[in-house]
Parts: sequence; C-alpha cells; structure tokens
Amino acid sequence: MNNNSDKVKKNHRFNIIDVILILAAIAVVIFLAKFFIGGGNNIAGNRANMRKISYVVRIDNVSKDFHGLINEGDSVCDDYTGTVIGTVSAVTYVNSSYSSYYDSAGYYKAFTYPDKEDVNVTVVSDCTLDGARYTISKEVISAGKELLFRVPSFTGKGICTSVNEVSEEIIPPDMNAAEPSSSAKPD
Repeated sequence: MNNNSDKVKKNHRFNIIDVILILAAIAVVIFLAKFFIGGGNNIAGNRANMRKISYVVRIDNVSKDFHGLINEGDSVCDDYTGTVIGTVSAVTYVNSSYSSYYDSAGYYKAFTYPDKEDVNVTVVSDCTLDGARYTISKEVISAGKELLFRVPSFTGKGICTSVNEVSEEIIPPDMNAAEPSSSAKPD
C-alpha cells in the first residue's frame, strides 16, 4: 500500500491542467497591473486624465419673470439623469431677438422680444478627459450638446456653446475690487 502512494508522488507529470492554471494566473496579474497602473477608465488613469473645465450653456427665450433665479454657486444637474455636472460661476442675460426678412426691401431686420431674454450660464466642473471627450460622471460635455439644465430655482433646456479647460494656476481678477487711486504719484 505504501508503494502505490510513493509511485503516485514520483510519477506526477506536467500536464494541460497545470498549463491552464499557470496561464490563468498570468492573465490575472496582467489584468490587475493594467487596471491599477494605466490606461482606460481605471483608478490611476482617471487621476491622470482629470481636468477642470468651464463651459457655457445658452438657454434661449426665457421669460423675464425668471430673471435672477440662476445664481453663482448654484449646483447644476442634468435634469434627465440627475447627475451633478458642475457649479454656476457666472450668469449673463441678453435680450432675446429674432430677425424677419422683408421681401419688398430685400433685407433682414432684427427685433427684440419685450418680455424674453437669453441666459448664458458659465459652469465650472472637474471632469475626465477620455480620448478627446470631456466626461462628468459618464455625461459627455461638448459644444453643441443639448442639456436639460437644472439648478435649485430653475429648470430649462439649453445648448452648450463652448468648452474650455481651466488652468489651476490662473486666478481671475476680482472685478469688485476698488480701482487703484489715480492720486498716487510714481517715484
């Protein structure tokens, strides 16, 4: 009985099962190395591809009754997905206009709506640069994209008109700071 167990231990050969186990272990090591070290949507790769962007959303023909409902510091959500897509950094209002063609005169004439305005909202957000696309929580942000835009006091549909990367080193000037005194004389 003891002789049979000795033969089993001595006669163990390297077989196909051993090859499959070794290849599976190598594949797991390669996958983990790729996941943690680089490439694609992974932990280390996302940190390297993080960007800060500023984009402008234009909301056309908003009733002037809603003027002032979008404020700096408001959190911006995509109303369809509920994803937070940034923070409002600036809001500008422009009178809404339309143009009409006059056949008899042969030209277009611009008119403004008396009770409507176009709202340009600048939003700042951290995002991931994935190839040539900026993504915020799987939401692609690009010029020309329609967004269902929501802040705490307002919901509307707008178009993203521009996207720019924001450098962390650049500090915008304080527009509320007092002008330097003109009475100071140079030495």
